[in-house]
Amino acid sequence: MAANLRFGTKNQVAVMLRRLPPFNDQVSPEVDSATQQDDTLIFLKGVGRALFDERKRCGLSQQQVAERMGVEPETVSRIENGVIAPTLVRLRQFANIYGCSLEALLTQVSDTLPDLLRGIALELDGLPARDQVHVAEQALATAKYLQGLRCRGA
Repeated sequence: MAANLRFGTKNQVAVMLRRLPPFNDQVSPEVDSATQQDDTLIFLKGVGRALFDERKRCGLSQQQVAERMGVEPETVSRIENGVIAPTLVRLRQFANIYGCSLEALLTQVSDTLPDLLRGIALELDGLPARDQVHVAEQALATAKYLQGLRCRGA
């Protein structure tokens, strides 16, 4: 099966997936304000978790990040815990400190298929071709398995 999956260059998968339509964040009129508030809180918690994970990946403390950003450590803590929303400028600062893109931070939070695929593409981008093939094979095997369950009515 690996012979059938050739990615030409390391970035081919990422480029292909970036061509997907952008995420549409418009709220339909029938969505009530309580649902919007819940979605906002979930989103903020997700952004905070993504920032926490990136900080840990980089081996930095909240104190170190706060010093680099020129804020109090409590601010970093409150953002990571989803208590306060970071501005776009702050998100860019985090991304610069962690050596990642804003897209990488935010696609970790979204659960839409295009964003999930972009997240996969971003993760694949840093892997050797043989590992990219392995991930693609695993994804295909999982999809076929789930299709088989659906066909059997499970």
